[in-house]
Amino acid sequence: MKNYRLAFFFFLFLLAIVHIAVGFVQSEPPTEIDLKGKIGVAGTKSLDDPIPIDASTDGQSIFINFLTALGDVTISIYNVNGDLVYQSNEQITSVQQLLVSITNLSSGSYTLVFTNAGGGYVYGIFIK
Repeated sequence: MKNYRLAFFFFLFLLAIVHIAVGFVQSEPPTEIDLKGKIGVAGTKSLDDPIPIDASTDGQSIFINFLTALGDVTISIYNVNGDLVYQSNEQITSVQQLLVSITNLSSGSYTLVFTNAGGGYVYGIFIK
């Protein structure tokens, strides 16, 4: 009887491992969010292309890479009706990465917006 229990638990353990492994294999790479606009650094003129921010999403999170110091940056997300659904103020003093969870957002189209004290406005549309 103990051998059957041990075999059963071993089978469940293997099944869980296979399920986790399949989940990793099936996960899609993040989709790049096409950003448009200009962002300024305080005390300088607006930076021209390329925009010193990269953003992508996997449908659960937004991955943001700041490629230079931008000072105080406000990150906002608006739904298709123009309602603000997320906002965060960040101090970007160097190259850094941020992760924004979007698991609480409903499926649909959203606009990601970056603004800063240097007069910058960068935006991109993504679908969750």
